[in-house]
Amino acid sequence: MLRLLASDLGSWALEIVSPDSRVSKITKAIDILKKDYKESIRIGRLADASNLSLSSFNRQFKALTGTTPLQYQKQLRLHEADRLLRFEKRSVSQAAFSVGYSSLAQFSGDYKKFFGQLPSQVSVG
Repeated sequence: MLRLLASDLGSWALEIVSPDSRVSKITKAIDILKKDYKESIRIGRLADASNLSLSSFNRQFKALTGTTPLQYQKQLRLHEADRLLRFEKRSVSQAAFSVGYSSLAQFSGDYKKFFGQLPSQVSVG
């Protein structure tokens, strides 16, 4: 542990375990997104949970994840839908609605943009 802390990665490792660090704050929001990915989530709720202002939260979230909170949630939904299509043999509509989409057309467009093919091309359900 001392070698890690003394190395070039030491400050990064300390950032991860510190409860008031930027990583720790954004992790709280990521945990909410993972738990409630099916729900419509207000960004203000995530910022509050992270104990950051809205602008600071958005900036730090993107710096840490490379994406916005809503894009991150969309990716969670699409990965889960893909799993449902491929491994649980769900139909496209079952997969879309079970991960929180209310529009089949929106789901299909998002899926194609993200995975490069239509969900109907991988669905056997």
